[in-house]
Amino acid sequence: MQSPIATSKIAAIQAAPVYLDRDATIAKACDLIAVAGGEGARLMVFPEAFIPAYPGWVWHLAPAQAGGMLSALYAELLDQAVTIPSVATDRLCEAARQAGAYVAIGMSERNAEASGGSLYNTLLYIDATARFWESIARWCRPGVSV
Repeated sequence: MQSPIATSKIAAIQAAPVYLDRDATIAKACDLIAVAGGEGARLMVFPEAFIPAYPGWVWHLAPAQAGGMLSALYAELLDQAVTIPSVATDRLCEAARQAGAYVAIGMSERNAEASGGSLYNTLLYIDATARFWESIARWCRPGVSV
């Protein structure tokens, strides 16, 4: 007897972003969505802060010793963060629609509805019809406001 529970293929995408390059990372994510969709995946999950990259320097650079380098890194992270909605999210939604898949992708989201100077650590959830629900998980990153 066949099980009444439907099965689906899930892709846990462990890939590196194009570091601090939003547009190139989105292009890479769209390519990965197409490949996973072509292999039958119907749910694709990307890492935390995949776009534009996880700010790993927070674990290695002490503010007192990093000088201006830390400010420059945060400024670049803010510049390359994603505004929701935007052309960037439109591209991801179209990739999900073409693949007929659901996508969960982590990103640094620019707080565009207020000052634009703060970042949220956001999980963007996109369905197979290209609709999205932002902020499944959304919290402000301390130390990123400028």
